[in-house]
Amino acid sequence: MRILSESKLAAVLGAVPGRPRVVAGGNFATPWRALEVLDAAIVEYRLFMLNAQAGVPDRDGATLQLGIGAAPGPPGDDAS
Repeated sequence: MRILSESKLAAVLGAVPGRPRVVAGGNFATPWRALEVLDAAIVEYRLFMLNAQAGVPDRDGATLQLGIGAAPGPPGDDAS
């Protein structure tokens, strides 16, 4: 495992070309600070999570993708 500072992580994520798909843990194991860094570093991305919890990035450019059989959105989302 490599340990990166938040600024280094932001620089690495910001250099990713295109509209990447990011896979993150859900089920109450969401890496909240890493998602905040990601959201600030990348203008447009797809976020794939199983059982996404309330509080995931919700803005233009950040598209939440859920696994098969999952609810249509995180708790409290108007789409659910």
